[in-house]
Amino acid sequence: MASQFVELVFEEDEFGSDKQEDMADDFTEEIEEIKEKADLGQYDEIEYIIFGSDSPYGNFSASIGSVFAIRFAVRFIEGLVLNAASAALPWVWLAKATLYAVKTAAADMKLLLLGQEVRLSRFIPLRVNYEFYMRMLMLMHWNRETRLS
Repeated sequence: MASQFVELVFEEDEFGSDKQEDMADDFTEEIEEIKEKADLGQYDEIEYIIFGSDSPYGNFSASIGSVFAIRFAVRFIEGLVLNAASAALPWVWLAKATLYAVKTAAADMKLLLLGQEVRLSRFIPLRVNYEFYMRMLMLMHWNRETRLS
């Protein structure tokens, strides 16, 4: 199964170009569309300082990945609390919490990428936006060597 996937991704099409390059181009176009819709281009410099990649798309991808990881962690804890009484077995409890976390973190990311605010948690009524997460990531990475050379 995995070898079929690798062959599918790395095989050449009838025009002689690699599918991996085509996939990278599609990914770049999708990120550009997201950034234009949400007007997130204003954070390019902050993302560069935090992640230091040569590509603005790489920095943006790393930032939304980090934000999703934070949102997932918060929502996973919520899922554990909300499903504590309803699950009979520990693995069912963890599965329910994971499903809740994925579903709600994805919905939160959609709102954040559209430039809207979301609640930090169901239990904490603080409203946060993408800028808040950029500030938080700056604080998390404050002791890293600067990449502004």
